[in-house]
Amino acid sequence: MTLDVRAGGTIEAERGRLASVLEQLVRHSRERAAARVAVTLTESGFTYRDDGRLIPAAEHTEVFDSDTTTTGQGVGLGLEIVRTQVESQGWSISVEQAGERTAFVVTGAETTVETEARR
Repeated sequence: MTLDVRAGGTIEAERGRLASVLEQLVRHSRERAAARVAVTLTESGFTYRDDGRLIPAAEHTEVFDSDTTTTGQGVGLGLEIVRTQVESQGWSISVEQAGERTAFVVTGAETTVETEARR
């Protein structure tokens, strides 16, 4: 799996919780056969995209519930852990379909984003 991190800036986060979120998302991407992952810092959080099997739109809200899995493997706790860790920092998370990619969008975080001109 290839990881592309575009993080010109900072995010105010509890390091362990943010690490847990990213670890669980990478594990979820691997289970969905993703070859590429991109993480981009935004003005209110970050976006995590992968090119693995798409999560059906009908499952976008329930995918964070316990015992829900999009792979047919495991017990479906990974994304519930993601939601719990995200919400414990006062943030929100949603799933969106971005073309042929699934995107996990985290909002509500305090960030500073550097633009290309300022780098």
